[in-house]
Amino acid sequence: MQLKKNDVQMGILSNTVAVMQYVVEELISMSLFDHRFLSYEIGVEKPDEEIFKYVADKIHHMKEEILFVDDRQSNVDAAKNFGMKAIHFTDSFNLIKDFKDMKIL
Repeated sequence: MQLKKNDVQMGILSNTVAVMQYVVEELISMSLFDHRFLSYEIGVEKPDEEIFKYVADKIHHMKEEILFVDDRQSNVDAAKNFGMKAIHFTDSFNLIKDFKDMKIL
């Protein structure tokens, strides 16, 4: 994966419950991620600002340094309001374009 080759740290932040964790792990290879945050473990869900604060604190990065990508506009708006950079995911083509525009790829 190109992001890994470019030494970009990646994480997953998922609103999920304990019984669904295995489904998430079946659909997504967790080995792709440097950080894994599941709402049921944290006790708060997106778009609550507290979950974004929790993530920033745990990965030891300033919120302005974090890029959040999500398919729900409400979560993107919440991340932006918190002070993160954020992209609304609509399709892979646009995401790659956004990453290139941001000089991530």
